[in-house]
Amino acid sequence: MSKLQTTLKEHKHRLTQARKEIYSLLEKSKKSLSAKEIHQQLNDASTTDLVSIYRNLSLFNELGLAHKFQDGSFAICKHEDDHADHQHVHFIVHCVECGRKSEIESHSKNICDIARQLKKVSKPLKTFQEIIIQGHCARCS
Repeated sequence: MSKLQTTLKEHKHRLTQARKEIYSLLEKSKKSLSAKEIHQQLNDASTTDLVSIYRNLSLFNELGLAHKFQDGSFAICKHEDDHADHQHVHFIVHCVECGRKSEIESHSKNICDIARQLKKVSKPLKTFQEIIIQGHCARCS
């Protein structure tokens, strides 16, 4: 059973054709996609409208299947909880040149220690879920 199917079932949501299409596009994409980009890519092969895409992307974000970035684009949540001491913080790498965004999939104990230390020094925030590392990707540098 796929991660999409399992998660939807756990939260009592149906696995629809639109959800499969949207999730599949996000999975295959090398960069984050906006709802409009997804709509354009699905336009010829699907009857899914833009409102349904926005609604499903919000659901994916709520269920932890996808990340919503500040620019409104989305990418699949890829990391697993690798160890018992895991800090559920998403480390996102963002190329400022081409706009490509992706999540660091595996969190080592050292990465989780960094997240724990950052939580201690970020007094104004009670919680945080995302750390964005910006720079230039291999293609752009």
